[in-house]
Amino acid sequence: MNIYSIALSPDRKTIAIAGSPAVFTWNAETGRELQTLGKGNWIEERGTRRFSVSYHSVAFSPDGRKIATTGNDLTFRIWDVESGAEQKFDQSLVSSVAFSPDGKKIVGGSYYGIVQILDAESGKELQKLHVRQAIYSVAFSSDGKRVAVAGDYGYAGIFVLE
Repeated sequence: MNIYSIALSPDRKTIAIAGSPAVFTWNAETGRELQTLGKGNWIEERGTRRFSVSYHSVAFSPDGRKIATTGNDLTFRIWDVESGAEQKFDQSLVSSVAFSPDGKKIVGGSYYGIVQILDAESGKELQKLHVRQAIYSVAFSSDGKRVAVAGDYGYAGIFVLE
């Protein structure tokens, strides 16, 4: 298993780990695994075996009830922490994801230089930003009005949202 991202729930009781082949949740106090979400399957491609999905980023919603993930299949998913139910949205999000402080929006980045602001309920794209570098990390400001991004070659930017 490869691990690409880890997040701690706001109440500090649950850890979410994004990797290949799945997203795992663990009880932070006992170390007991709680759930395995979205486990990928082995596929063979040009003589190489790999998992069908690799999750690259994970983030908890501010209330700790949802987890957002991005993956190499160009989708982002929102998972219900308690039930494990999944909402899957086709977007170009691959590298990073974060919830806004109020939990109503999600920002996601991609290795293709795209930053998307999405509605956290519907997955609808609210705003799209194009930058010239691969994006590896995204974050909302504490007031939710700006987004910071970081990427290749020392690139960092702050964008004011519409």
